[in-house]
Amino acid sequence: MRDNLCVNLNAQTYPKSYMVVSLLILSVLVTITASISYPVRILPVGDSITQGIASLPKQRGKHPINGSSTYRRALYKSFGCSITFVGPWTSGFMGVQPCQDFPQRHAAKWGVRAKDMPKLLQSYMQHPPEDLSPDVILVLIGTNDLAMHYSQGTVNLPRSRAIQKALKAVSALVHALSSAFPQAQMFVSYLLPTSKEYGEAIADFNAAMSMDKICQPPTIARCVGPPPGMDAHEHFYDGLHPNPRGEEMIAEMWGQVLKLQVGVRHCESTFVTTLAAPLVIFPAGQSNEGSSLTFVAGEQRAMMGTGSTWWGLLFLLTCGVCCTLYVVKSKQPQMPL
Repeated sequence: MRDNLCVNLNAQTYPKSYMVVSLLILSVLVTITASISYPVRILPVGDSITQGIASLPKQRGKHPINGSSTYRRALYKSFGCSITFVGPWTSGFMGVQPCQDFPQRHAAKWGVRAKDMPKLLQSYMQHPPEDLSPDVILVLIGTNDLAMHYSQGTVNLPRSRAIQKALKAVSALVHALSSAFPQAQMFVSYLLPTSKEYGEAIADFNAAMSMDKICQPPTIARCVGPPPGMDAHEHFYDGLHPNPRGEEMIAEMWGQVLKLQVGVRHCESTFVTTLAAPLVIFPAGQSNEGSSLTFVAGEQRAMMGTGSTWWGLLFLLTCGVCCTLYVVKSKQPQMPL
């Protein structure tokens, strides 16, 4: 009697069901291997609000004596190992950052102006190490460009001129970053409110920025923020630098960007969630292009892009159909020779 249950491979017999399961497992492994990429690398660009300050040996002004790790720490805590920070620098102002439980890299300097940042970042932008090249750029800068035109409440330049110069500086930085990292998605935040004498100028700057080529399509960046409900007196410890709640609000703002615009999820997302990535619904007017999700296999964590997930699902479906046809065909009676 002809044995319809087994096939011969290298003189050994295996049930056909084993072959089907093996092919399905292989297709899953190929899907994962073809889709894995590294955690989303984020370049935070900014001034003191992004750099933070080291723990202080004694009180200095209104700065917190235990320092500040800025919104970057809160943002990392929101996503965990599905993101990492890149950039040329690691320190806080006046020393190491007080908290070391998150990636330390950034591109921010205390008191820096957008006007000076392209020169400071020139070496990094021209020759970034491969593992420090960003996938996403978050820009929050320009306050010091406005502040330099105000001295003890006296305007050194007409407000409109000061805003124009600050806007030009931010625009030049955005274009420099775009030229250096054309593959990266870039997001630019409107300036945060302040209780300083140039607070009204910041409001006017944001209004002008919304109409500028930085934000208007076609554009190389997308403008976001400022965080809704942020108050210069309630959420800043000195009217300029965010307190812990202010830092959380900035992290929430960037977190929404990473979730909705980039598609990042917390690294504890499951493999099933990853395979369902093509089903994620994005709000009207927003794209899932370049988005990514994560999966966890034991202690091994990685990122999966939704584009490659489509191909992986197609491959998986094709293997399943082929295996089914193979089994059906093998069970059909064949005419003896």
